[in-house]
Amino acid sequence: MKIKNCLEPVRVIETVNSVETVIRDIADDADQEDAFYVCCLDDIVEKFKIWKEQLPRVQPHYAVKCNDDLTILETLASLGASFDCASKGEIAKVLSIGVSVKNIIFANPAKLASHVKFAKSVGLATMTFDNESELHKIQHLYSNARLVIRIRCDAE
Repeated sequence: MKIKNCLEPVRVIETVNSVETVIRDIADDADQEDAFYVCCLDDIVEKFKIWKEQLPRVQPHYAVKCNDDLTILETLASLGASFDCASKGEIAKVLSIGVSVKNIIFANPAKLASHVKFAKSVGLATMTFDNESELHKIQHLYSNARLVIRIRCDAE
């Protein structure tokens, strides 16, 4: 089956095609000028199941900034994943698909004050900090926040 109309932002392909065929069809489309990403949702599901089997007490947090496609987010949410959000927009997107604030961590080394206020307004209490000024900012804007300290370690 030839893949057509490849300009749609997300295209879920129900038929059995190889990943290579899908990539070739998209790349061969004369109108295709933008970068594209191909993934197999079954692969995401399988890897998540392996994670839960091998590390049952460790709750994975998917970094939304890696790929914020709703199909991927909804798939992970349906599996019970938690989410690492770095902005108000990412938080809002994850909340829009029904994820509880209890399954979101606000992780950004330099949070905007308006984003901290937004997190507070929706009840998102868990967030990271990795420096003194960020700690003071959060304490001033959201004194009841639950904080996780981020520690940077050089690889050398």
